[in-house]
Amino acid sequence: MGILLGYEVGTGEPVYIPEHHLIATGLTRLSGKTTTLEALIKRSGLRGIIFKTKIGEIDFPDANKLPLFYREKADWLYVEGLLEARLRERLKFERGFIIEVCKGARSLRDVYENIKLRLLKPKLRDFVRKVYTELLAYFELVLPELEKLNFVDRLELKEGLNVMDLTGIPEEVQMLIIHSVLDYIYENERNVILVLPEVWKLCPQGRMTPIKPIAEHLIREGGARGIWLWMDAQDITGVDKRLLKSVDVWLLGRQREINEINRILDQIPLPSKSKPKPEEIMRLPVGFFYTCFRDEVKLVYVQPSWLPTELAVKVAKGELSSENLNEYKPKVEEVDMEKIREVEEKLLEISNLLNKLKNDLEETKEHFNREIKRLEEKIAPLIGRSESIAREVTLESSEIAINVKQTEPTHVNLTTETIAGKIIYCAVNDLEGEFSPIELWGRMVERGWNINPSTLKMNLGQLVKQGLLVRTEKGRYRLPSKVKVNVEG
Repeated sequence: MGILLGYEVGTGEPVYIPEHHLIATGLTRLSGKTTTLEALIKRSGLRGIIFKTKIGEIDFPDANKLPLFYREKADWLYVEGLLEARLRERLKFERGFIIEVCKGARSLRDVYENIKLRLLKPKLRDFVRKVYTELLAYFELVLPELEKLNFVDRLELKEGLNVMDLTGIPEEVQMLIIHSVLDYIYENERNVILVLPEVWKLCPQGRMTPIKPIAEHLIREGGARGIWLWMDAQDITGVDKRLLKSVDVWLLGRQREINEINRILDQIPLPSKSKPKPEEIMRLPVGFFYTCFRDEVKLVYVQPSWLPTELAVKVAKGELSSENLNEYKPKVEEVDMEKIREVEEKLLEISNLLNKLKNDLEETKEHFNREIKRLEEKIAPLIGRSESIAREVTLESSEIAINVKQTEPTHVNLTTETIAGKIIYCAVNDLEGEFSPIELWGRMVERGWNINPSTLKMNLGQLVKQGLLVRTEKGRYRLPSKVKVNVEG
């Protein structure tokens, strides 16, 4: 039979919608989208997840509160979505550079370290440097926020409504968390409804976000597993059309802007003379939706989860106004909208200040990079000369003996004529404790060993595989604690 939506306006007959992907549109706070989605989840018999992303949104006092969930991902398509979401524009030529910094990365911090190494290259084209600088700025914003939050590694869904509260978390980080949840649900669950709020922002037309690839996958493949994507949008203008093509249930609520109303009318599969007039859409009360599914079109009053059936039927028949139902609504703590507006204004001021600081920082970075390039061109001959001198000193003949105590002792001899030997030499003599690839590279340059950053990274990986170095979770390196190192000059 499907899910009870509500009652047809005029007749009061019950209207059931099929389990399918769904979109609910209408003006925020004037159409009743959130109340509608909450009621449908409760009546569906399925488990549903709603993400609360903004201060002042409707609360769900009887819902199961989910802890924050996030798991690392660092493939190039994911990182490309991060950059497009930040720039709010579609990338054209940058993909190859993004693929390069994602090679071998297991986390966003790995990608971040790769970017820093790339930016050290003296002969980096300005266009490429700009791409990496944008990515670097994004990671410098996101990584500290991610690393200060407490995440669980498994989601425990309860029957009915489950809510994950993301308020107060930056939008970029919210997207990473929502992506992780969608990905986890697809891989591990069945018979779940996922509600995407403000879908025009999460899955915009014409550009990538971290959420968009998994949302497209879910809407194509999720139905076979009983996983349905329900989208909440004030309008459909900016929503990616590839998602909308797979939606069979449309709930079209109150609108005021005439162009959006015309788009809404285009979605109603009726002859022109039978379609509602624009002014009828402009005057739709809260909870009333033109509902399109299969080949049917009905004007429906959606029954809130807290409203008795007999009263919902009366509202649909016009015997009771939907404005006179306050006594039946659950009592929740009233939200001080004035305070919310004050907070939003403050946040806007902070956002504008951060954008100005970002622009100033980018200008400073460009100037700094130009100066580095100029200085590198001047010192390049000196580096070549220092390498020549270094080959003449007795350092080249020094060896490093590393004795690794295992079941049977193993002796490893390295010479500073190899890159691996140079790395271990600097780790023993110049660096204390943990060190980053950049710190190591700097010490090697000081000793006259000018190693290409990519070659350096490859050798670090090999030393980790051999057990001669340990790589930490934060992408830093150290000597193994149980290895005895003897340096012979």
